Amino acid sequence: MIRSVFYFLGFIFFQFLVISCNNIKNEKAIANSFYIDLQEKSYDKIIPLIDSSALAVSPKETWTGLFEEKNKNFGKIISFENIAFYSKNKDNNKLTKLKFKVKFEKKTLYESLEIQSLNNNTPKILHYEYYENDFELLKED
Repeated sequence: MIRSVFYFLGFIFFQFLVISCNNIKNEKAIANSFYIDLQEKSYDKIIPLIDSSALAVSPKETWTGLFEEKNKNFGKIISFENIAFYSKNKDNNKLTKLKFKVKFEKKTLYESLEIQSLNNNTPKILHYEYYENDFELLKED
């Protein structure tokens, strides 16, 4: 009996994980494109991934300048790994935060992408930040 309950709870937990991951597959695709474009130094390809409200605050030149400065200071991206995520929905607005461990030639950084999807439209990057240690990244939540 206990074994059956254990299997049932395991199955429910697994279904929750599958549904959660599927709910953010578009956001993960945006993040994947973002990091591939960073690896290739295709900064102009990243700009269309960024929400217009974020570009109103920090224009294209600010974003590309940040990417160029990071490349200069840390070298090229060797690898990136999604280490955490959370997502919430409110009034046709889906907000997803994806956290990454990004290995550069000279250093490993911990990065966060906040991606917004309004009215089920194409998700766009709303906010991007990075830290030099994982403690800073994880203490946000």
